[in-house]
Amino acid sequence: MSCRKEIFNFGTIEEGTVLNVTYAFTNIGKEPLIIYDVQTGCGCTVARWPNQPIKISSTDSIVVKFNSSNKRGKQNRVITVLSNSVETVKILSFEGNVIEKKRF
Repeated sequence: MSCRKEIFNFGTIEEGTVLNVTYAFTNIGKEPLIIYDVQTGCGCTVARWPNQPIKISSTDSIVVKFNSSNKRGKQNRVITVLSNSVETVKILSFEGNVIEKKRF
């Protein structure tokens, strides 16, 4: 499993913003890739991944949704991908800063 980008920096966003981060990957193995689970460390982060085996040399993606409500300050979230790859555990992450939402 080869990811195009393993770390995503979203810069600075206002509190309450919902981000979708897409991690595109290619199956570079010698058999279909099966993703068993994608674990996030917080209820503010939800992952969606392919539930069907990914064919050899095929590309797909894992989409992670981050809700920044009540998450002010520096953020660093880790996503753990469990699969049948040679590297059975793959770590992805995203980071950035959440500032207070401007009030009118």
